[in-house]
This record gives sequence, C-alpha cells and structure tokens, in this order.
Amino acid sequence: MKIFSFCSGMDNMGLGFRNAGHTQVGWSEINKASILLNSQINNIGENYGDLRTISEDPTILPDFDIACAGLPCPAFSIAGKRTSNPFDQKSVGGDLFHHLCKIIRVKKPRYIFLEQVKGVLSSGRYKGEIFSQILSGLSELGYDCQWQVLNTKNFGLPQNRERCFIVGHLRGIPRPEIFPITGETNPFTCKSQSAKTAVARTLAGGSDGGAHTGGNHSGMTIIQINNPKHSNDRVYSDQGISPTINSCNGGNRQPFVLTEVRTEEAKQIRRSIKESTGKDHSPRRKKDIVPRKDGLVGALTASRSVEQNLYDGKQLRRLTPREFFRLQGTPDEIFDLAKSLNISDTALFNMAGNSVSVPVIQSIAEKFPGE
Repeated sequence: MKIFSFCSGMDNMGLGFRNAGHTQVGWSEINKASILLNSQINNIGENYGDLRTISEDPTILPDFDIACAGLPCPAFSIAGKRTSNPFDQKSVGGDLFHHLCKIIRVKKPRYIFLEQVKGVLSSGRYKGEIFSQILSGLSELGYDCQWQVLNTKNFGLPQNRERCFIVGHLRGIPRPEIFPITGETNPFTCKSQSAKTAVARTLAGGSDGGAHTGGNHSGMTIIQINNPKHSNDRVYSDQGISPTINSCNGGNRQPFVLTEVRTEEAKQIRRSIKESTGKDHSPRRKKDIVPRKDGLVGALTASRSVEQNLYDGKQLRRLTPREFFRLQGTPDEIFDLAKSLNISDTALFNMAGNSVSVPVIQSIAEKFPGE
C-alpha cells in the first residue's frame, strides 16, 4: 500500500514500512538535518514541509492508503512539558494532532498509524483523558481504532523503549488484525549475559564507531584492537574504553549502563512542580544513579540523560551517535550517509533520540493488508 510519513524526522517510520513491502509516496519534515539526510534516500517521494502549512490545503498531497505520523512527544511525556492540555502547546508540537486531523478529513486514507510515548495514556486532568480525546477525534473522522504499547527490547534491540501505537481504519472497510503483536524475543535481548551481548553488538569500534566486522545487524559488532594479557584489559576503541560490554563471566567485571532511581525527595519535587505550575514532568534532581540490572539501554532521548552512558567502575563515556542509530535499528549505511553529509553529532543524537525503532515498525507494517 502507499504510505505518507508525517513529522518524519530521519524517517525510520518510512523505512520500517518500506522494509515490509509498502510504497512511500511522500513525507513532511522541517528539521534541516533530517531533510538533508532524507533527501539523499531513494524511493520516499517529496518533502511537503510543515504539517501545519499542509493542513491549510491538504489537496497538494498525493493520494495514499496509510497516513503515518510520529508526532512530537514532549507535550505528552513526563520527561517533557506535559500539562493538563497538551494540545495547546504549540512550541513543542502539541497542536499537531489537530492539524493532522484536518489533513485526514480531506485525504481520507484507508488507515491511520500513530506513534506516541506511553505517557499519552496517562495525560490530562485524569488518566486517559487526552488519549480518549485522540480516539474521539479519530472517531469523528470516521475511524475505529486499536492500539497497543510495545517495547523495543522485544524486537531484537537492547533498548527499553515503550511506545503506544494506534491504528485507525476507515469504517466500511474490513478491520485489519494488527494487534496484539508479540515481539519475537531475540536471543540477544533476553536477560543477564545475553542482554549484555546485545548491547555489545551495538557498540562501535574506532573513533566514530566506524569499524566493524559484520554481525546480525549491519555490523552490530565491536572490534578488539589490542592483545591484552587479561580479559579485563580488553580495549575496543582508540579512546581506550576498557572493557566494553562483553560476557564478562563472574566478578561483576562488565561495564554497566546507568539509570536513575526516584527517591522520596525527587517524588516530592515532582509533586511540588505540578502543584505550582500544572506541569507534570519528572526532574532529575535528587535521583540516585545506579547500574541497570537488566543489561538494557534506557529509552533514547534527544537530550542528554544518564541512561546514555556506560560506566566500568573507572571510566564513564556516552554512547556514540552510531550506537544511537543502531539502538533504533537504523542500518549503518544510513548513519554513514549522514556522516558524509557533515551532519553534526548533536543533530545525529537528536535525530535518533526522536525517531522510532525500525524492527517494531516493520513488525506492525507487515500486519497491514496488501493492495
């Protein structure tokens, strides 16, 4: 079927659907770095720019069967700028859902596919208020919906990233059997040692993570570049990070991905902020920083967070842009293309953190009917 990708970012959404055999006829994006990258990728159609501008005259768009949209999340996320009414937050894209509805009203695609943070389910003055408004808005346009929260860690990638996916189908056509979906648990994303191996397969060798020797995901393998006398002295990059994640049997010698744990003080700060400002988000003050016990990387974000760091007891380093791309399932050739276009590391972190996980999208896209 023909798809259109709204608020595409670096367009992992479109990539997942194309991998599943669908045809992309266009995309809309305003971020300069994402536009630069997407413009070099074949068979995705034309960029139609700002979704708000498109909504003023949706007839400029080509016809499509599936409207795909990963709308900005800060208005709905506890880590962002969530309020009781996210739709009024134009500065962080909270208003884009209403503009998307204007386009849907005119174009009437057979299906709608939306991705949003799990926090959308609890946004509003009471839990479920905003999500109910989303479903009601789509219902008024003639769409019945199904939805499910899926976690990237269950689709072959070692990232703990829960996202809510909504599929709407136009009344009058058969309801597609999309959900529930159970992720095929990859042997490298199970618990304990295998999870550490999965993270290791995303880690990069070389100064920018450019070196690799193959693996189960476009080179998701790290390179050992020295000949140590002891396994603890292994070096996997020219920056001397020793050791990178490996099986490290016994002795708790493996590096850890860090995470934050809310203390009672942190919880009180959150409550105070909500009472005084009406914004419900989780600040990082007064949180304890501890190693994750599941061997996974926390959900990638555009802004820097503790869970984007590795610590081996001596040294601390942030994940690299290439590792960010790999943790989203983006092929190395796309990352290499982005680097060749001189896109800054800051922009690359932002693009990957704001994107979606390709294997999750592809698994969903494969459930949609054919032409």
